[in-house]
Amino acid sequence: MSAEITDRACSGFDSRVNDRGNRMRLPAGRFKYDLAMVAELAAFKPYGGGMRICADAVPDDGLFDITVVGDCSRTTLLKVFPRV
Repeated sequence: MSAEITDRACSGFDSRVNDRGNRMRLPAGRFKYDLAMVAELAAFKPYGGGMRICADAVPDDGLFDITVVGDCSRTTLLKVFPRV
């Protein structure tokens, strides 16, 4: 398995496309990632189960909203989880 070092961090869909592209043997070159993107789009299923992690975020306001969760115990996580 090969690993690629990049200057950015990715998660979610972008990460899945990159992972699939890295695992593909053919075709060579940039077209590999185009095919990987099409394959991931075909297999895409929304996830998260309706959890609103960043509940006040507005998708089209031009702002990038981030939620940071610090260290917490398992007990705290279990108490907070039902409200997410």
